[in-house]
Amino acid sequence: MSIMPQKIYSNIYFHVIWRTKNSEPRITGEDKKIIYSLIIERCKQERGLKLLASGGIEDHIHLVLKVPPTIVMSKFIGELKGASSYRLNKMHPESPILWQTGYGLISVSPQDSDRIINYVNNQQQHHANGQIYKDFEIS
Repeated sequence: MSIMPQKIYSNIYFHVIWRTKNSEPRITGEDKKIIYSLIIERCKQERGLKLLASGGIEDHIHLVLKVPPTIVMSKFIGELKGASSYRLNKMHPESPILWQTGYGLISVSPQDSDRIINYVNNQQQHHANGQIYKDFEIS
């Protein structure tokens, strides 16, 4: 009979990116506030998950997450995308917001996490100055 460990150590970081359908500039104004508020609340509900950064521009969203090994990322990202479009589409049925199919999910080493967090937190500035990193914009 094997004995299961009482504690699990993990140090898992992800950079998540997803876009609006056809990269339409839909993440603006009050809708932007609603989307990010929903993301923050959903992340708080997930035991052991930490939202380290969130940002983006009008056509895409970036998140940096520290996740426990129990999270199924495809399911979690699908829930974030689904819940945000559902809420906004109830408010604007005449002009629904749609997300692209899929997303970008990049593992991040703990040593690089500060650099990625800075990049995500300063999305507006990076895009305005043309200082984007293609590897960080995959989605």
